[in-house]
Parts: sequence; structure tokens; C-alpha cells
Amino acid sequence: MTSSLHRQAIAVARIVAWLTAALVLAQGALAGSFMAGTASSLASHRVIGTYVLMFLSVVLVAAGAVVFRQRRWILPASVVGFLLLGTQIGTGFTDRVVVHVPLGVALFGIYLVMALFLRDEATA
Repeated sequence: MTSSLHRQAIAVARIVAWLTAALVLAQGALAGSFMAGTASSLASHRVIGTYVLMFLSVVLVAAGAVVFRQRRWILPASVVGFLLLGTQIGTGFTDRVVVHVPLGVALFGIYLVMALFLRDEATA
């Protein structure tokens, strides 16, 4: 594998991790807006969670697979994020708020930590 491809995959992973963390945080704001009475916020919450975040998590898994031999931690961390995001979607559609809310907080933490570690990968 070329070092250029490796650097590009790390850059993609870093950008996607930051974007995913930001969107997970925005999901909380959309949910709060829905609970405050803005009905349209729920539709945005569903679209972002079901399609956008799931797509981004797949991209992160793919980037992790590209750099697996050089940075082994990225692939398993991104797979865990993908699986937890799938669980998050399932709990959202089954109205299991008691799991959905804390899992959303955990997902924010996971993607934020990944983004911070990937920031350091740029210099490694």
C-alpha cells in the first residue's frame, strides 16, 4: 500500500469521525427540539440517524480497513461504532428511550475520541 493512500484514508477517517461526532451531538438538539414541540425535528432526527450517520459509519469502517496493517485500532473502533449505531437506530424506532439517550451520549464520546486520536495520527 502506498503511503499516499494511507494518508488519504487517515484523512478521510479523521474528517468522518469529526463529522459523525458533530452530527450525533446535533441529534440530541433535534430530539430536544422535538420534545419542546417542534414536530418536524423528529423527521430530521430520523433521516440523519438512519441514513446519514449509518453511511458515515460505513465509510469509517472502510477507511479503517484500508489502514488496518498500519493503524490496527481504527478498524475495530469503527466496527464497534457501526454496531452501536445500528443498536441506536433500533432502540429509537422501538421507543426504548431509556437505552436510546445514554447510547447516544456514548456514541458521541466514541466518535469524539476517535476524531481526537485520528488528529494525532496525522503527525504519526
